Amino acid sequence: MLRLGGLTGAIAACVGGAATAGAWTQPAGAGFSSVGSSYYALRGGGYEELGLTSYIEYGALDWLTLGAVIEASQPIGAAGDQPGDTGAVALARVRLAVGPHGDPFAAQLSVGAPLNDVVNDVAPQRDDDEIETDFRLLYGRGFSSPFGDGWANAEAGVRLRSGINSDEFRLDLTVGVRPTERWLTFVQAFVTRSLGNEDPFGSDYDVLKIAPSAGYRITPELTLVVGTEHEVAGRDITLGDRFRLSIWRSF
Repeated sequence: MLRLGGLTGAIAACVGGAATAGAWTQPAGAGFSSVGSSYYALRGGGYEELGLTSYIEYGALDWLTLGAVIEASQPIGAAGDQPGDTGAVALARVRLAVGPHGDPFAAQLSVGAPLNDVVNDVAPQRDDDEIETDFRLLYGRGFSSPFGDGWANAEAGVRLRSGINSDEFRLDLTVGVRPTERWLTFVQAFVTRSLGNEDPFGSDYDVLKIAPSAGYRITPELTLVVGTEHEVAGRDITLGDRFRLSIWRSF
């Protein structure tokens, strides 16, 4: 089994912009947290927003990791009169098996709900009643390369939405390397494919996002990560770009 350092597989995936350990579960009693900010803008102009994301996960058992995300976004600039958006997600990741090379196979269930009626005094940006349930299968693998120890992570699943918007197929891919003890670099691809079962006036779109990132380990527990996320192709969606800054902490 290739050991990738203290961040459990060097942190191979994202939930709403918050880093998670991908297919790797946290050891019992260990955990990981991240706090991040982001700036998003449509390439044609007309919409900008600032985002904040806070994430924590904890190894309840060696094979079971529990986590939670709180994320918020606020339109700015020309769109500044629009209401912000706040939501929370709870998740559970179960390790199903470990391959001969230490490669984990896992399943993850997450449930997300909007919190706009709690934090906003104005009409929310999305349905207050919409619950998003996400089920996915995950696979991870460590490897050696001329550029340092690396890791790869793949996740595929469906996101079911209780409101007017279409359910979605999701595919997330990550490949990264640690060229030195302090530095890590990784690139991710996020595919969202609508299942086409939206109600009238609900959202129905496809999008492909590519997200390169780099991190620097400040201390054994803290890593500073910067990255970008580019919507490179899509259907029924105006493409934009996001810039991220976050702090990861293992404990």
